[in-house]
Amino acid sequence: MRDNSRITRRQASMIILGTAGALLTGDSLLAQTSADGRCAALQRKIAGRVISKGDAAYAETRGAIVWNKRVAGLRAPAAIVQVASTQDVAEAVRFARANGLKVAICGGGHNYHGAVLRDGSLLLDLGALKAINVDAPAKRASVQPGVKGGEFIAALAPHGLGFPVGHCSDVNLSGYILNGGFGWNNGEWGPACMSVQGMEMVTALGDILYADSEHNTDLFWAARGAGPGFFAVVTRFDLVLYAMPKVFRVFAANFELESAPIIGAWFTEAVRSVHPAQEVACELGPLDASRKPVITVSTVALAGSQAEASARYASLRSVPAGAKLVGEIVDQPASFQDLLQMVDGYFPNHARMAGDALWTAASVAELLPKLQPLVANAPPAPSSIGLFMLGGEAKAPLGDRTSAFSQAGPTEVGVYGFWDDAAQDQAGRSWVRSVAREVEPFSVGGYIGETDLSASPERAARCFSPEAWAKLLALKKKHDPDHVFHSYLI
Repeated sequence: MRDNSRITRRQASMIILGTAGALLTGDSLLAQTSADGRCAALQRKIAGRVISKGDAAYAETRGAIVWNKRVAGLRAPAAIVQVASTQDVAEAVRFARANGLKVAICGGGHNYHGAVLRDGSLLLDLGALKAINVDAPAKRASVQPGVKGGEFIAALAPHGLGFPVGHCSDVNLSGYILNGGFGWNNGEWGPACMSVQGMEMVTALGDILYADSEHNTDLFWAARGAGPGFFAVVTRFDLVLYAMPKVFRVFAANFELESAPIIGAWFTEAVRSVHPAQEVACELGPLDASRKPVITVSTVALAGSQAEASARYASLRSVPAGAKLVGEIVDQPASFQDLLQMVDGYFPNHARMAGDALWTAASVAELLPKLQPLVANAPPAPSSIGLFMLGGEAKAPLGDRTSAFSQAGPTEVGVYGFWDDAAQDQAGRSWVRSVAREVEPFSVGGYIGETDLSASPERAARCFSPEAWAKLLALKKKHDPDHVFHSYLI
């Protein structure tokens, strides 16, 4: 674990908790806002819609904007502003500042823990900002934050172009890019944030500005990786595009859980021979309603031909002696749409869930014996523990100075629990945290886009290099000294 004590714990607590400069919060502010008609005043200034806590549409609107049904009713914003333009965002930020409201920002609500929902906040819903402009000859595009990854890929397909969108098609580009963004073809294209040329954004003062490598460079640095603690609202991303590989090929093999020791040793050696750009996964969890857990080894290759794609993971085809297969090995061509649908099925929208993500440098051989006993208590399918070797040369390694994003280790351990019954909320979340505790001794940090920030106040700091965290603290103080924007702790 890193020693962040030199940053000063009080300073860190102020940015994480967002307590400095708060004027009025929670229900007391809501009561004042409702009584004097200030929300109505905001409505008159914007083209979008203001839904206050007392409105009939409030509960349904709040529930619809969060992906995880478990958190939909946990926290209550004072009002939800469904903005229709960048100017609406600026007006709403100025309104919040004038009335002592803290601002929360929702691009698509896909955060596992509902970070967008903050008690007593003014929640800016950017979901209606969905413009896409593609300059195919220049391999460039401008997109607004409400655009979903699947929508963006569909717009790029006629041009033969691609972008490292999230693995799930319904992940909006907004929070995904701000978090760093590990998506398709990460080994070739890198994290999504490293393909951002510039951004239009609204500051804590309500000013509209542009940030890139030459203008407002400190905001440009922070926006690429700061995640839910970023202290401005991005309303447009200008992106670099890539030629879409011609073919896709998927490989997946399921093994009985009892084969864990064999699989761990084999997998650790086999991945040394796969193409360096390959993302390879080793996951533990139930496949179906039987709840019998298995080990799944999988990879997806994007290449110029089927022969090239197949060669990228040839070492994974040599199933180790003694390992018991469950079903047939999948080793076949696929379309990009097939891949998106496959992953969407593993992460059902509006289910109840809990999740966590930690970086590690430990091998699968080291981790599988620790995880094998825990998966027996997992919630039903598609719950899982995943070990994801992201592949490719790190485009933004720990300590990288061009962005806030930090990748502390080569492997992400992702823990995902899903269930339907609200009565299982405590048990499901406890299971996720029990797995995280087992992984913690092997952890070298967390991924800000998926880690459970509510697990401890130190979690946010551990998602960044010490240098990046110190710089984020300083920039928060510079650009948002009154804490208009909520920070990390949920």
